[in-house]
Amino acid sequence: MFSYFKIATLSLVLILVHSTIGQQSQLIQFWNSANCVGNPFASWTASANYTTPPPGLTQPLYYKVNGLWEIIPCLSPTNCTVPWIRSGFPGPCTQLLFPYNLTDLRVRRIGDANQNERKITFFELPNFQGQSISVVPPETNFSSRTAQSYYFTGLNSWVYKSSPDNFISVCYNYSLDVKNAGYGFTYSEATIANIGYVKYGCDVQQSTTTRKPGSSGGGIVGPNNAVYYAFILVFALICLKY
Repeated sequence: MFSYFKIATLSLVLILVHSTIGQQSQLIQFWNSANCVGNPFASWTASANYTTPPPGLTQPLYYKVNGLWEIIPCLSPTNCTVPWIRSGFPGPCTQLLFPYNLTDLRVRRIGDANQNERKITFFELPNFQGQSISVVPPETNFSSRTAQSYYFTGLNSWVYKSSPDNFISVCYNYSLDVKNAGYGFTYSEATIANIGYVKYGCDVQQSTTTRKPGSSGGGIVGPNNAVYYAFILVFALICLKY
């Protein structure tokens, strides 16, 4: 039979693993109180539309975001302002000014829930708007087109060219923030890329993350997940042996 110590060790391992996985999950939360005090009035892990803020909502709002999200304030169901792109690892409590006659608050989650999918997505317009095309390993070629924004997640890298036979290629490697955390987004909200061929994996070590001034994100320095999980496993095996 397991001793109480071994049972406690297994419980601790499960808690640590669950905590780390939870940090990867995309999440956006809103408060109507400074410093995000108390319970959020809204909390989402997926895109949400036509969400009416609570009665008596006043300027300003405060939010926390983990992952990559689009926030869309609306004056009516058919009249919305310019969307805001926000990101975090997770991000701090941040103030968000909005129109005084706000009636609806919508959010769009960008990318996979756990921020580690082997896929890159290009958009025809800046800020992840317009038609998109996604590529998964190993490679894909298609009619050449211009992309003005893109994102991918996890410890992945990608090569693109304007055509399969073009000898000039560009590498998109994961950002330093993603390297430190072991998960997350590498993206550009505004770029120009002529793509006709995309392949998974590249050797050039460069960071390509671009953010708009004022957007949140990239503050955390955390353990690489593979190393972290390996340490937990070794620790558990040693404790169980003795």
